[in-house]
Amino acid sequence: MKKSEKNSGCGFDQWAKRYDETIREAYRADDWMYKNYEKVLNQVVVFAQDILEKPKVTVVDVGVGTGNLAQKFIDQAECLIGIDPSSEMLKIAQEKLPKIETKQGNFLDLPVADNFADLVVSSYALHHLTEEEKKRALKETARILKIKGKIVIADLMFANQRAEKETKSKLIAKGKSEIVTEIEEEHYGYVDVLTQKLAELGFSTQEKQMTDFVWVICGNR
Repeated sequence: MKKSEKNSGCGFDQWAKRYDETIREAYRADDWMYKNYEKVLNQVVVFAQDILEKPKVTVVDVGVGTGNLAQKFIDQAECLIGIDPSSEMLKIAQEKLPKIETKQGNFLDLPVADNFADLVVSSYALHHLTEEEKKRALKETARILKIKGKIVIADLMFANQRAEKETKSKLIAKGKSEIVTEIEEEHYGYVDVLTQKLAELGFSTQEKQMTDFVWVICGNR
């Protein structure tokens, strides 16, 4: 199912009730997309730890889904806001995390004021945007971030275009062309492009590869 931040989130609305179960099943099966899922989310927390040690921290989770990443900040954030285009995903996040504030929106139009958040996080969401939309999304994310704030993004991506081609070739050689098809239905980002864009927006960056397909990128303002 191809998904886009541009739409109303209806595809995710239909998936919402089974989303957590799907993730658990994929994680247990060591699925290529959700391999090391918990470690990926925990790495977001590791990159964010210095911000979380400050008093009265405001955290915004973009593409919050059912709240799996947000849950890791619920006891450390003074204010925790989850943003998602899917109203059904937001309902489940609210049920799981009564303390969270939810807002319907997307990466390209965040319903949050300028200089609002100490920390902006996201997981498994950015790859639904085209390359041009990713650049706009990072700019929009930077807009809501305070001076000395931080962005941490965990997502499906490749180091660069060459790495993408090499990975696809290896998958095809191993008879796993169905994975290549799934990759091509989305818009996997490139670490070199995203870190360059963050640098242009005034961030210093660090990144960590978690699996063959997943990276965590941190931008410090």
